[in-house]
Amino acid sequence: MLPRNAWNPEFELQNCLANVELDLEFFRSIIPRACREISAADPGPGDSLIPSLSHLEIAILDDPEIARIHQEQMNDGSPTDVITFHHGELLISADTARREAGARKWPTERELLLYLIHGMLHLHGYNDMETADRDAMHRLQESILERLWPLHP
Repeated sequence: MLPRNAWNPEFELQNCLANVELDLEFFRSIIPRACREISAADPGPGDSLIPSLSHLEIAILDDPEIARIHQEQMNDGSPTDVITFHHGELLISADTARREAGARKWPTERELLLYLIHGMLHLHGYNDMETADRDAMHRLQESILERLWPLHP
């Protein structure tokens, strides 16, 4: 088991969308801090995978691509915000983030950071299938988001 605050995986961050500009430097700087915040939290009710993950792959996709993968992996062809794979791959939809950020009246990067935190919490044993679990996960992700977002330039 990792000591608290010790998860510091290597990571790859890819913006797979040529027509979408994102502040990738912000994300490259905040991902290590997000990893520390996640590992400082108590694990969720499921098994935490983070002690065994030394590498993260994060890809930012569009809705059609994430919907295709969602269909392929989970038999649900709708676009979704984030898909988390147990081997440490996170797929995040920039289209969904733009839509939701507009509705919440905050920057797209903030919404993307929320999805990143959400995906990492899945790796730490959290799930959002049942209402009580989802509520606990959402409270924790909002708390982490509030601590990390003020670091945005």
